[in-house]
Amino acid sequence: MKRLCIITIIVLLFTVVVLVFTTTIFHVHTPKFRIRSMTIDELTTKSSSNNAIDMKFEAEIGIKNTNFGHFDLKNPVGFFYRGTHLALADGDVLVEEGKVKPRSTKKIQFTAEIGTKI
Repeated sequence: MKRLCIITIIVLLFTVVVLVFTTTIFHVHTPKFRIRSMTIDELTTKSSSNNAIDMKFEAEIGIKNTNFGHFDLKNPVGFFYRGTHLALADGDVLVEEGKVKPRSTKKIQFTAEIGTKI
């Protein structure tokens, strides 16, 4: 009977420790994406019956991973304006797939062309 109580207490203590670690230390956070710098190379507007803006730019983004494990990148860059997705003019992938190390920031530079109708 005494052994059963000790085993039960150990199992409960272990369960509490695991729950505390999973909710505090090992909680998975979404990485933070920031535009660090951006240079507009070309900006053209078309004012015919179909108004449109085309832009070519160079940018550097920072991806900050605050987790204790690595984060996989799979085409993470998309451009939105007021909820509308701006399509890439050439359709190429902007950022290659990769990994961000635990508790670090990865800087990625790329060139892109986007266009949209107004």
